[in-house]
Amino acid sequence: MVDGQKLLIDASIAEGVPRYIAGDWSMDFRKLELGQHPPKDPMKLVQAYLEEKEAAGQLKAVHVLNACFLERPWVGIWDSKRNLFKYWGTGDERWEFTTYRNAAQFTAEVAVDKDAVGWFSFRGDHVNIKEIAAEFQTVYNEEPGLERLGSLEDLFKLMHQKRDQNPDNAPAWLGLFYTYYSINGQTTLPLPLDNERYPAVKLVTVRDFFAKTPKERLGKFGVLQS
Repeated sequence: MVDGQKLLIDASIAEGVPRYIAGDWSMDFRKLELGQHPPKDPMKLVQAYLEEKEAAGQLKAVHVLNACFLERPWVGIWDSKRNLFKYWGTGDERWEFTTYRNAAQFTAEVAVDKDAVGWFSFRGDHVNIKEIAAEFQTVYNEEPGLERLGSLEDLFKLMHQKRDQNPDNAPAWLGLFYTYYSINGQTTLPLPLDNERYPAVKLVTVRDFFAKTPKERLGKFGVLQS
């Protein structure tokens, strides 16, 4: 990812392209240290490379942040067999969600907006697990259960334990890292958001997403319709 983006950045400079949209679409990784959340390290390295080129006046960098993709986290949150949501923490920690479609729409708007440079933050919804459960009940007319798995401190210990035990088996621990850094407040998108800059984009909320998604598809691997 890093070498590929560096090649694209260099090619953009060679062709006189004025702006480069980095391949971010992420939580606010600027607040992470290298190594804290391994999948975000490449983004930090690309950011540093862009800052170097920008300081030299060679092009302007554009970064699109959208927090967590709304279609993805249900694999680790929703237990379809027991009809309940699982969570870490107090239950008041908030998830930030944006659908793939909304992220793509905002990126397209940014791409054609010649004045769009720097950092942009877009978000479709901002909800805790209790509110997610309430939206579920509203849409599916079923009251789901809630199961607390432990504190955020417990999650932190577990995710590092699993990674240390088997660092090459990313599927065994990567989801835990994403969950922790999505809800611990460290990577929360900065305010004000930039949603209103592009009013043509119709935001999809958690309720909207549930309304479009058959219940039996929640918690399944694969990209769900947004």
